[in-house]
Amino acid sequence: MAKPTVIRHFDQLDSTNTKCVCIAKSGEQPALWVLADRQSAGRGRRNRKWQGGAGNLYASGLYWFDQSPARLAELGFAAALAVSDVLSCFVDADQLRLKWPNDVLACGVKLAGILPESGVQNNKCWLVMGVGINLSHAPEIAGRKTTCLADILQAGKTLPDNTALLPELVKCFEHWVAIWQEQ
Repeated sequence: MAKPTVIRHFDQLDSTNTKCVCIAKSGEQPALWVLADRQSAGRGRRNRKWQGGAGNLYASGLYWFDQSPARLAELGFAAALAVSDVLSCFVDADQLRLKWPNDVLACGVKLAGILPESGVQNNKCWLVMGVGINLSHAPEIAGRKTTCLADILQAGKTLPDNTALLPELVKCFEHWVAIWQEQ
């Protein structure tokens, strides 16, 4: 797996996943992450909307692999583990749970979501791993309770912003991907 050398930061995008999928389909090879301060048309599983204003983390990573796209779907759980690892620096780790296939819960309520997408371009498989973490506010999702890190932050901890949190998330994700690749 190539290490991302670039984090592209945008004020606003329709969707960080859509941006990364377009980059993958253009054939651009280096691994990278896209970060947006706001998303106007983010999405989750089953085309659920995942929109948001400033203050939360909306990011997607693009990686290239030799494995089949079907096998790359397993990496959604690597992303969930990475999100949990990063957030455990700010909240009691016992509060965090992973809900298969793509949610990170705090005290049983959605705190983060993950959306993997994969495909093939120029005989190489690409993976886009989308991650949304509610940092400063919890979005309203019909029929679902949500929370944000600001509401459950441990005493004495400072709420991170998206630009500070993403590099740590990338490190954790790549750690779990390396373990997955050894299997």
